[in-house]
Amino acid sequence: MGVISESHSDCPSHSVSCNDQEFIVKYLNWTLAALITATAPTAFGDVQHIQIRGGDNQEVNLSSSEYHTIYATVQVPSTCYMTVQRGYIREELPPISRRVCDPVFPPRRERDEGRGHLPPPPAAAPQPNPCRTVLILQYREVPRYVQEPYSCLKLRTVAVGEQTDYFVSARVSVQSQLAPAGAQPNEDLAISLNGTSLSASSTSGTNSVILRGQLNASAAITRPEVGYDSMNGTAGEKQVTGTLALELYRVADVTSPAAGGINDLKFDGRDITFTVGKVMLPQFFSGHVSIERKRALWVDKKIADVDFNASTVELHEQGERTQVVIHASALVSEEIKSRSKYEIELRINNGSDGQMLNRQVIPADLRATQKTTFKM
Repeated sequence: MGVISESHSDCPSHSVSCNDQEFIVKYLNWTLAALITATAPTAFGDVQHIQIRGGDNQEVNLSSSEYHTIYATVQVPSTCYMTVQRGYIREELPPISRRVCDPVFPPRRERDEGRGHLPPPPAAAPQPNPCRTVLILQYREVPRYVQEPYSCLKLRTVAVGEQTDYFVSARVSVQSQLAPAGAQPNEDLAISLNGTSLSASSTSGTNSVILRGQLNASAAITRPEVGYDSMNGTAGEKQVTGTLALELYRVADVTSPAAGGINDLKFDGRDITFTVGKVMLPQFFSGHVSIERKRALWVDKKIADVDFNASTVELHEQGERTQVVIHASALVSEEIKSRSKYEIELRINNGSDGQMLNRQVIPADLRATQKTTFKM
């Protein structure tokens, strides 16, 4: 009944009927087609924890390894499907229209026997329309195809082992500053080694002290990789050396400007002045300012939209607060106009930066904001 064409479809990964996992080991040696070495190496990692109390000088040793996974292409029993014709189905086609007309005959005329001539034809009567449009339905027979399963063998790529490329050892020197006055840190510092990549983080402790530092590391091959024969061979060795110099800061000193809020915001057309919580650590002070000219008949125009930090503004200590002076005339894209309205929007950041190893102790939503409109 027609030509049978074959197509294949993988069984779902969760289907136990394929029995893939049961047969992989059984058929591995029998159907081994090729070995494929992974192109991207992976690594086992190591983590060591130390306590930071200030004034520390500690050394951390870690070990790791770099390896690649070895794959094999094997044949495993599976289920395939083939397309087979099974009879026909009736398929309806679009109907066609046709014009049909009934035959029309003239009326019969009788001869006048007495006079020998035909009587005059009767008056013509209105005739109904002898034509009409009819729809003719159409069908056709088309083959019916179904998918039928059958047992087959399929090629699968499976992991059959791991080959170690390098054994990695690391030595990290950690030095920390003395604790700031009034602080008693006891912070947990985690040093991680993954392959030759070193990292440091702190997720627990007193939450009163910021640990800040950048871990510098370098790696060197101390014994080259010899390679492997089949799945046996000799791995090479790598040595990683790292240094981490920690700075310690009280959280309250870092967050003081934002926690103190913005007060006394003023704008005289040249300078923007305001006060914040006392700036104890200028290196962590930063924020954002925007200036927008309000226009009655047109869309408002933003004439400044910039970030600032302690090096781009003036800071003046005023008791328990700090006055900030921003020279707006150096920021704006046009001259400040008299009799115009300007909206000043300020934001003071929470003080965190990318080198803080436990910056989660600073609330992410901590910031100070204020928006005020001034008339020149």
